[in-house]
Amino acid sequence: MTANIAVVWTGMSWLLQWEEELSKLDELLALLAKAPPSPESEIAQEHIQSARSCVLGSRPAECELDLKLAQTAIRHIADIATQRAAQKILMSLPSNRRS
Repeated sequence: MTANIAVVWTGMSWLLQWEEELSKLDELLALLAKAPPSPESEIAQEHIQSARSCVLGSRPAECELDLKLAQTAIRHIADIATQRAAQKILMSLPSNRRS
C-alpha cells in the first residue's frame, strides 16, 4: 500500500511541476510579447514556444536546448527591465530547480 501511495504522490508531483513549467513559459511569452520589439525578443519567443511544445511532448532534451537558446537571445535584449524579468522567470522554471 505504501508503494502505491508513493507512486501516486510522485505522479501528482510531476503533474504539478509540468503545470508550473507551462505556466512559467506562458508568463515568459506574455512578458516578451509586451516588450519593445527586437529581433532578440522574437528569437527568444520562438525558442520558448518550441520549449513549450517539448514540455507538452515530454521531450526534455529538446526543451533544454530551446531554453538555452532562448536564454542566449534574452541576454541580448536591449531593454534591461525586460531582460532581467525574463531571466528571473527562466531561473524560476521547475526544470532549473531539478538540475
